[in-house]
Amino acid sequence: MPAGDLVALKPGAEGESPAVLWKSNRLKIGGYATPLYYRDHVYTLNSAGVLICGDANTGKMVWDLRLKGPFSASPVAADGRLYIVNEKGLTQVVKLGDKPEIEASNDLADDMLATPAIAADCIFLRSDGWLYCIGK
Repeated sequence: MPAGDLVALKPGAEGESPAVLWKSNRLKIGGYATPLYYRDHVYTLNSAGVLICGDANTGKMVWDLRLKGPFSASPVAADGRLYIVNEKGLTQVVKLGDKPEIEASNDLADDMLATPAIAADCIFLRSDGWLYCIGK
């Protein structure tokens, strides 16, 4: 899928159109992953494996990080970390901050296209044939 710019909108009053707050060509949306808003930041992930963090108030890029892709699933967040699973079943845990780092990885070696879910101190991962629950 072609990459597109990310646009932040402010909803309009009843009957009015939304206003554009900012538009960023640095926070590209590409592939299938949905952008994620978490703790005043927006995260985009392209199919090639570049995770980009932007300031949600201004649209300015804060940092980018190369991950092992390709990706179809969207990132999820909890406890100051992003959890991102690639199409081959490799989950990468990114500790957030001024200098993000890949804190851990777990390779289930299974085809995964679905976005993970987090509930009850577990991350749920669905592959073509299995549902995994990984707890703390």
